[in-house]
Amino acid sequence: MNQLTDVALKVWPQIKSNYQPFQNTKANELIFTGTEDQEFCKQIKGSKIRAYQFNDADMINVKTWIDMYLQIIQNLLDADPAPIKNFAEFPRDKKEHSEYCYSLFTTDSNKFSESFKLSSNLYTTMGLDNWCKFRSLEVLFDSYDIPHDKLKIYLRD
Repeated sequence: MNQLTDVALKVWPQIKSNYQPFQNTKANELIFTGTEDQEFCKQIKGSKIRAYQFNDADMINVKTWIDMYLQIIQNLLDADPAPIKNFAEFPRDKKEHSEYCYSLFTTDSNKFSESFKLSSNLYTTMGLDNWCKFRSLEVLFDSYDIPHDKLKIYLRD
């Protein structure tokens, strides 16, 4: 049996890697507390996301903040499309209306220079900075009666 192992290792040498599995530590875990929390905003500024966990579901690995944002919006749409469709179907100027999301969703595919199709006849913009993404999520969570702390973010080291 050892001879077979020796032959196999000569034919297929063991691969060496510096891969380190993601460590879920408190140092790289953030709980969403809202955009009024200056400390939360400082922590995400300039940081890169590794994964997130939403509504007690399993942790989901992502490469970018926009990936997380769009996946959460899709999750909300799957649960109940009505609140997001309401924002899209009754748009208002964000300067004149306190509901921030009225300007981020639309039924017009040409409204945004960086549109993302969420579903048939429903679009959002990808051209948002992180504060705007989180402000949008904050308003959406409130619309869905989801506590903000149901979103956990795991940052890259």
